[in-house]
Amino acid sequence: RSAGQAIVVAVADNDACGMAVRLAMALLRPGCDSMHLVHVCRDRSDAVKTAAKQLVARYASIAAATLGNIVPVVVPRSLSV
Repeated sequence: RSAGQAIVVAVADNDACGMAVRLAMALLRPGCDSMHLVHVCRDRSDAVKTAAKQLVARYASIAAATLGNIVPVVVPRSLSV
């Protein structure tokens, strides 16, 4: 059995991200790989973080159909990279 992969998908509120999640779902090997759904918030306000968590949760519920390990991640944008 090979080591699992971490498939990282950046998500936003647009159609392209939905397509990217579906592509990652096709690549994911259940029980072996994990899919990390990452959204970077524009600021640290509670309203923005709540909306970001809801967005990532929406994609996570779609990706859950793979029966793989789905990891939702919300990160506030830093001032520097």
